[in-house]
Amino acid sequence: MKNNNLTAILSILAAGISLGVFFFTRRIPALRTFREQAQETAVLQSVPSLARFGLFLFVAILLLMAFWVGYSAILSTRMRRGFIETAQQDALTYLPFSLLLATLLRFHSLLTYYFEGLLFLADTAAPLLLLLALFGVCHLKISISQCNSFHCPPRKFTESLAMPRTSSWKIAIGLFLTSLLIYAAVGFRLKTTNGPGGDEPHYLLITHSIVLDHDLKIGNNYKQRDYQIYYQGELDSHVSIARDRTRYSIHPIGMPLLLVPAYALKRGYAAPILSMNIMAACLSVLLFYIADALTGRRGLAFLLWGLLSFTPPLLFYSSQLYPETPSALFLAAAFYLMYSQQRRQTWRAVVIGLLLAYLPWLQQRMILPAILLWAYHLYRVRVFSEHRVQWWRETGISTLCLAASGAFMAGYYYALFGNPLPNAPYASVGIAQVFSLRIFLREGLLGLLFDQETGLLIFAPFMMFAGAGLLIALRKRASLGLLTLAVILSIYIPCAGFTLNWRGAWSPPARYMVTMIPIFLIPLSVSLRHLSRTTYRYLFALFAFLSFGWSYYFLREPSSLLMWNRGVNPLFHQLSNIIDVTRYFPSFTATGEGSFALTAVWLGGIAMITLDLFRRSCAPRRELPRSPVSIGEQLACLAAIYVSIIAIFGVWTFLRVRLEYPIAIAGGQNRAVRQFLACQDSQAVFRSQIVSPDAIPPSDLRFVYVSRDKVGRKGKTPPGFLVSGPNEPFSKGEYRAYFYIRLESSFPAEIIAKLDAVADSGSRVFAEQTLTPSDFSGCGEECFFVLPFTLPEDVSNLETRVYFYGSTDITVTRILVEPERNQEGCRSFP
Repeated sequence: MKNNNLTAILSILAAGISLGVFFFTRRIPALRTFREQAQETAVLQSVPSLARFGLFLFVAILLLMAFWVGYSAILSTRMRRGFIETAQQDALTYLPFSLLLATLLRFHSLLTYYFEGLLFLADTAAPLLLLLALFGVCHLKISISQCNSFHCPPRKFTESLAMPRTSSWKIAIGLFLTSLLIYAAVGFRLKTTNGPGGDEPHYLLITHSIVLDHDLKIGNNYKQRDYQIYYQGELDSHVSIARDRTRYSIHPIGMPLLLVPAYALKRGYAAPILSMNIMAACLSVLLFYIADALTGRRGLAFLLWGLLSFTPPLLFYSSQLYPETPSALFLAAAFYLMYSQQRRQTWRAVVIGLLLAYLPWLQQRMILPAILLWAYHLYRVRVFSEHRVQWWRETGISTLCLAASGAFMAGYYYALFGNPLPNAPYASVGIAQVFSLRIFLREGLLGLLFDQETGLLIFAPFMMFAGAGLLIALRKRASLGLLTLAVILSIYIPCAGFTLNWRGAWSPPARYMVTMIPIFLIPLSVSLRHLSRTTYRYLFALFAFLSFGWSYYFLREPSSLLMWNRGVNPLFHQLSNIIDVTRYFPSFTATGEGSFALTAVWLGGIAMITLDLFRRSCAPRRELPRSPVSIGEQLACLAAIYVSIIAIFGVWTFLRVRLEYPIAIAGGQNRAVRQFLACQDSQAVFRSQIVSPDAIPPSDLRFVYVSRDKVGRKGKTPPGFLVSGPNEPFSKGEYRAYFYIRLESSFPAEIIAKLDAVADSGSRVFAEQTLTPSDFSGCGEECFFVLPFTLPEDVSNLETRVYFYGSTDITVTRILVEPERNQEGCRSFP
């Protein structure tokens, strides 16, 4: 008994110390420095005092012990067991917190030099360690609870999600209102920060022309700038040219027609966004009913509804004026009506026919999916129809609707452009090819799923489980599996090879994947229904957590939601203060070499999971009694998993990145510099050894701006600020700004540019300098100019700007801001 008590106390102490170390090291800012000339790098870490370290340990142990005692008391009462025995057993469940000691790896300079992924895992990605530890703790607690709950066998995954069936219309109303409120809040958040962009103003302008001009001729609306009621600035014309030289929009008219009622009620941006929220809420309800029909489990249907509705990409496209959301709605409605009711009804055939007929008007690429769904509808009617007359009636209705829509579309395009094909609007402006095999193979084929900026599996990693569901569906329900595969390919292939922009241009990530969400739901539902292994349940829960994490991140920073089409993920860019995280995720750009080797590793992992799940679904079920697994054995298994994860992080980054100046990671570097400056005056600094702050050269604490060249051309670039921003907070003190500028031509000019450091959009000027031709050493040579300035107080929106006069050609390559330091090594203050 005494040994058991001592083991319990030591377990709690070990877990408490691990938690204290974790949260203490999270308070230590780290900064990676680079020397361009000496080609060396170092990691600076500002270490607080030992007294603070002791305080962290004491508080962590105290709180964990209090939680342990309280939880043990509740568990002993529930299990009707003695408190001491319950507490002894429960104490072992906190040992997975020992994983958090891996954060100390950041101080091991040898390991982190050769395996820089360990530095990233122990610093920037440390919350992932906490998440994994929490999963381990919860798993052990659930195991103890199940083993002591009157020896009841654990329920299967789908059984644990079973719920009593309630009224269908009450569920529909509840889901619709919940989704609508959330989507409306997201729309308000995005509207106040981002506003319309990309193709959105052009779709709205089509709606404006329909409502006010009662026509589709869009050229006059661009000339009159009718878009300025919702879009400030100059809008490029997205037009096609008819045979009579009339300008029509190059975009399909299906979605603008859906926006007409909202725009007629209130012109502007808000009412159409609300109508999109309503359509997305209807889609959300349909996703629930599709999952319920496929799985037969209300709990599992609610889980899939929440995952697909409130994670990227659907969460954010619910408030974007793009045709992908209504396309997904019409596709989901048509499929649900085909699949849910075996007893045939004429009105269903009419609705299905109308839905399929309208799909091509939303996007031309929906022609083939509409035909495939029509074929599946014919198959369902043939299988479940009781009379031949009924079969002819229902198939005739849907066929007539789809054929009439196709004939009308061909006639519409022929009347306008003299070309009945769906690509007629593009061909009218010289875009003869909308699909490129080269783009498909080099970029889009893998990029739509794995590209770090737009890939679906980056932002919704739980979709990885859909692959196993597709194989299971093909084996057990061939017609459903074949439909799923055919529809996915019919949308995926044209999008992956789209010549204009396979990413989706200026829009949130995974734009073209939104339409396929109802189809992806089919294999995902089948896969989760066969998800019986505990490891895969936790993996699915982890992926779901990461997906919701993306939702939180984009809502917190809406400006990061829009893609710049550079193949760089904004969050990975921000996290790159220690290592360049963007190098470890696939990126497919037109100018890059692709990330095929990196993607192969991802594909290998997904293939292993997919094949194992498929194998388990095919194996006969054996209800054999299993001996309970001891806590010690489970701890050993968790330890092996944790060590494997740490080893994977280390091996994958072995000598992969070497001594490159971090222009690509300026965003993360600047944030790290700011955190480092906030505390380094009063703390020791660790750089492979403990040194005083005055040993740090000022160049190590630079803020880096202008990640790509800003070019000003005489006669082409109008006079104005070539560079502005970054509108970031800076503490009071003395600074130096370094402007790197290259003179590209030698036109005679008195003034070339003006440099300044300002705040409040220029109302407060701290320093400025005018550049003339004599300040440059010659054409084509990069020169740097130093602008000292003093901040008398903290500012929240400092800008270092370059004003271009338009007199000659210049290029601004980068801007550095460096804090001044006095002889004692601290920042200088007035």
